[in-house]
Amino acid sequence: MPLRESASGEVRAYPSPLTSLFLLLLGTSLLLLALIFPFITKPYLYDRIMGLLFLTLPGLGGGILTFMQGWLRLKTSLTLDRQGIQMRIPTWAGGLFLPLRTVHLAWEEIQRVTWTQRLYGIGMFLVKVDEYDLHTPHGRYTLVKAFCPCLEQILALITTRSGKGIENLGPERGYLFWRRAQ
Repeated sequence: MPLRESASGEVRAYPSPLTSLFLLLLGTSLLLLALIFPFITKPYLYDRIMGLLFLTLPGLGGGILTFMQGWLRLKTSLTLDRQGIQMRIPTWAGGLFLPLRTVHLAWEEIQRVTWTQRLYGIGMFLVKVDEYDLHTPHGRYTLVKAFCPCLEQILALITTRSGKGIENLGPERGYLFWRRAQ
């Protein structure tokens, strides 16, 4: 996510469009392959149910998740100006599900910034995620590195402009599925 600073002091951060395009194309390709797989392998498979269970369904799931990651990366943005921060971030803390929400926060509204490292279990896989939460009177807004590749620079700007330091909450036990951002 390259940072772009204007002459007025406004800083904009957007994810790489090439990465987003690659993920969108990869997700679409996986979906198409998973959908045509039963027709291509029909004469070769002895048991079509096994092919459906072991190849088509995982391909559909992987294609949907990859496509959603590309879409979310394409639509995520952060804008920091003199008055506050405008974020367009995923509604879910892990960012795997749509929709996005747009949030306008004044610098005075940010009560604290916290860092937590969570270990999530998704199926058989464990994923370690560094989450930075902006706590406000309206709720908590989570930023993760998956959608903000230059998150350290953005957080440095947020902490200097809001006057709040980053509190280290340390590792925390994760959840079976991604938790919903509050």
